[in-house]
Amino acid sequence: MKKLSSISLISVLVVSVSVFSFCSNSNASVDTTKPEASIKAIKNKGLAKGVPGVIKTKKIVNVTNSNNEPLTKGTIEKDGLTWYTDLQLAHEKSTETGKPVLGFFTGSDWCGWCFKLHDNVLVKDEFLKWAEENVVLMEIDFPRRTALDPELKAQNDNLQKVFNVSGFPTVWYFTTKVSSETGKLNLIALGKTGYPRAPAGQETTAFIAASDAIINK
Repeated sequence: MKKLSSISLISVLVVSVSVFSFCSNSNASVDTTKPEASIKAIKNKGLAKGVPGVIKTKKIVNVTNSNNEPLTKGTIEKDGLTWYTDLQLAHEKSTETGKPVLGFFTGSDWCGWCFKLHDNVLVKDEFLKWAEENVVLMEIDFPRRTALDPELKAQNDNLQKVFNVSGFPTVWYFTTKVSSETGKLNLIALGKTGYPRAPAGQETTAFIAASDAIINK
């Protein structure tokens, strides 16, 4: 198990549990197919300045896109489940329930493989039941045609750097803990997966199996 801190990264272990396809991200500079290079890059980057640590007071704002307003940090209610967009809120829910966070890195308005993961996995009854019982859901979005609130964009950009995400969809599982020494929020990475390579109609089962292999390890 590894710890990613808002000040520094102690260690990280990338757990490969499935082969997956993803949309490329032109802004990424690290080749995640080379684990050694990826680990070195994450150690050197850490959480960039501006990532919220422990927030004592916060107004919870639900995400909305009405009237072309920017998406803000908070929660999204969809398909009968709550998806957090705010790391602090996801941390609080994870602490309350003892469940790890499923961090879904996505390009919600342009990434074809993200659409496929949504349609073939994330809305299926099997996944909805599994997710409700096992994880705290967090959407970490990188849209191209939809505006993000600057605070939300900064948070997502920093999480992308910390987890060394260079393609979408990528799903990282992690837990959170407040450091007793620094008071900062630490992210403990468990492993990652993405779109499952499975026969048509079996994507959900394959995704859940890969996820269970990570969070139950």
